[in-house]
Amino acid sequence: MIKKIKLGLAVGVVSLVLTGCGTSYSTVVAPASKNISDRILITMDQSSSAMPFQYGKIARENLKYALGSSAQISKDSGYKYFKIDGPSQMIDLLQEKNVKTIDDIYNACDQGEDSFAYSLTYREVAIDLGSTNINRCDSITRRYDDIGIAVYSHNVVSFVIKMTNEYIENETLINADEALKSDLLKGLNADYFKTIYR
Repeated sequence: MIKKIKLGLAVGVVSLVLTGCGTSYSTVVAPASKNISDRILITMDQSSSAMPFQYGKIARENLKYALGSSAQISKDSGYKYFKIDGPSQMIDLLQEKNVKTIDDIYNACDQGEDSFAYSLTYREVAIDLGSTNINRCDSITRRYDDIGIAVYSHNVVSFVIKMTNEYIENETLINADEALKSDLLKGLNADYFKTIYR
């Protein structure tokens, strides 16, 4: 009888460790507004870390997935091109950088003064001090902690895209087919480009 109880407790603990330590992930692809089919809101939460101060790393991984999702939904919807169409801080940055590929977008948020912040309190401190000059790449992120047996830090990437078939000079348009074939997206699970919860 005692052996059975011990075995039952051991199975319960193993089960708790296997199911309670994890965190959930999601990709949400949805219309950005009613009755406008060419504007899509991409919200990407496919990366996390149990290590502290990894927000920049998490955001970079989520940005790759978000760009893959943008290209995939554009192609699936019958559009050749897409561009990031919100928030305004990102639009300004991408126009300033004259982006033409998803690598250009990624590099804009990977290097320089507008790159994703690693600091735990960077945005909060800046907002508390009344700063209106928040890092432009961080304008597309939202941080939260999933607290269970372990703490998993998330840094969700979310932005609006506009899809089109018309190439317009001086617009920051990305070719969807070229994006999906780019080296930047190699190694990513393309199943996560579409709406999914796991």
